[in-house]
Amino acid sequence: MKKLRFFVVLIVPLVMVLSFNIILAGFSISPVQAREGIIQPEPVLHPSSVISGIDLLAADPVTGLAITHSTPVNIDEPVYFTGTVTGGTEPIFFQWNFGDSTAPVNPTPPISRTITHTYDLAGMYTVTLNATNFSMSPLATASIQLTIPPAPAPEPSEIFLPTLFKLHTLPEPDLICTYALDPPTAGMGDQALITVQITNKGGLKADGFWVDAYFNPTNPPSQNNLRRWQDACGGFNSCTTGIAWGIGDAPIAPGSNRILVSTNDDEDPNTNGYDPDYTKWTGYLPTSPNNIYIYVDSINNNDGLNDGAVSESNEGNNLCKKVDEIEMTANDIIVNQHGRSNLPAR
Repeated sequence: MKKLRFFVVLIVPLVMVLSFNIILAGFSISPVQAREGIIQPEPVLHPSSVISGIDLLAADPVTGLAITHSTPVNIDEPVYFTGTVTGGTEPIFFQWNFGDSTAPVNPTPPISRTITHTYDLAGMYTVTLNATNFSMSPLATASIQLTIPPAPAPEPSEIFLPTLFKLHTLPEPDLICTYALDPPTAGMGDQALITVQITNKGGLKADGFWVDAYFNPTNPPSQNNLRRWQDACGGFNSCTTGIAWGIGDAPIAPGSNRILVSTNDDEDPNTNGYDPDYTKWTGYLPTSPNNIYIYVDSINNNDGLNDGAVSESNEGNNLCKKVDEIEMTANDIIVNQHGRSNLPAR
């Protein structure tokens, strides 16, 4: 039935036109006959017309019909289809069905082998191509499966911020320290001298900060737990021992050291001793050395940064390490410090 409908729609009108041309050719008169009023009484068929009529019945059928298409295929973008054959007498007429809701399409002209189609929904479609000519064979048909992928997800919105160029890094202090006991074997209950060595490894001088010694604290000091020594054991009246050294009005230059000792600053002006107003120290260790903590830059100022009183390039190395002996260097400076003008309040 498909072959018959295709033949009736496309072939029969073409045969009728050809037949009409043959009849007109049989009754045609020459210009001379027209001028002289001579009319040919008998129709004459041209041989070429008769041969053409015979060729319509002798046409070879369409063979090797196939479909190709452009790639990639995307939603809402045209796909280019091409019909190919390996045999068959021309002209060959094509009809496409793209497998979606659209009606079958005849290309313009009908013998054109290329056509485009756009799919507006993702999915799998069966594309069918019918082809015929003037032969009396059945309709040639080919089909392919075509998958149209979903549209890609939209790209996230991009926000362009101004580019900030850091031309150079401003220098900052970097305080580290070590401490030693004298004698090195001193234990709980023994008399001992504590010596602390502070080194500024940064690129800027450091001044106006406290150094605290904690003995058996409930909460040892750390970068996120800065406090006075008495706050780590229940208060000044509850704690038996604690030492506070103030570094004020005498900055530690980059690359320089500072020596602190556990003697009363008021009693020995030639040493950098502790501040007696904020210290409880008898000269005897109230606990084992394993429970002694000494922290540089131990109290915050009022800038709200929780980084002590000195902003350093490295805030995580302020806990002093215990060593057997302090090695004095040319940069060690022992000064008598009494200034408190730039120290954080205790």
